[in-house]
Amino acid sequence: MPRYSVLFVLMVTVSRVLTSCSTVPAANHRLSSLLSAAEFDTLFPKRNPVYTYAGFLKAAEKFPLFLQEGTPTTQKNELAAFLANIAQETTGGWAAAPGGPLKWGLYFAEEQACIKSNCSQYNSAGRSAYVAAPGKNYYGRGAMQISYLYNYGEAGKDLGLPLIQQPELMSTNATVAFETAIWFWMRAQNNKPSCHDVMCLKWKPSPADLQAKREPGFGMVINVINGGLECGSSAGPEARAKRNGRIAFYRYFCSQLRISPDPHCDCTGMAPYVQTENANAEAPRKQ
Repeated sequence: MPRYSVLFVLMVTVSRVLTSCSTVPAANHRLSSLLSAAEFDTLFPKRNPVYTYAGFLKAAEKFPLFLQEGTPTTQKNELAAFLANIAQETTGGWAAAPGGPLKWGLYFAEEQACIKSNCSQYNSAGRSAYVAAPGKNYYGRGAMQISYLYNYGEAGKDLGLPLIQQPELMSTNATVAFETAIWFWMRAQNNKPSCHDVMCLKWKPSPADLQAKREPGFGMVINVINGGLECGSSAGPEARAKRNGRIAFYRYFCSQLRISPDPHCDCTGMAPYVQTENANAEAPRKQ
């Protein structure tokens, strides 16, 4: 059975989305009306025990704009896009998997290749001032498989969590596993928009974006998350398989939420973003 993992690399000099990362819980978060516990169970029947519906809901309450902007259809579309990406990052499925590969999202809580080897190369602080805690490693964990020391540091700082001292919280605490994933989703990355702004139609492409064929839709979210590997005509076979996995999950979740998927759900023709000079050095992502 293949094992998948993606390293999510955010840049330390990203802009903060303070209104999207409030620590004040939002009463009756929209998530509960968009997706019930029973529906969550149906969508993720093979999930790791750490990924609970209660943990997802509690994490969502910390982000008052997550799934709360736009029309009900727009909100469902954002939910489908978010679920598709966390499903792909944590999938344990393969082509002949029982029930089909789309039933195996949220299967892994940790990057499998690093459990024994620790992957200490991810202890890089980049251009940040973060210092690794003794004996700790910062490989992919949680619903978005966040990795690298500087990402753990930034997420911990924004969320008020001791993620440098206790990185294992991402893979053992249900709320933190989802909280860090939503944090990634809501946060703009230097010269890239946030995934949230793309899916709730707040992002408007610039002339340069239009020239690069970047347009609103699920394909643009793939570009934001891993465009350097998965988008454009030069993507290799493994990167294309990963991109196609995201699209397959997205279309599946749209069908389950009874909405139509975006017509622009592929990023094949889009140019990936080029890192700017003032950005933290972006480390390579493992396929």
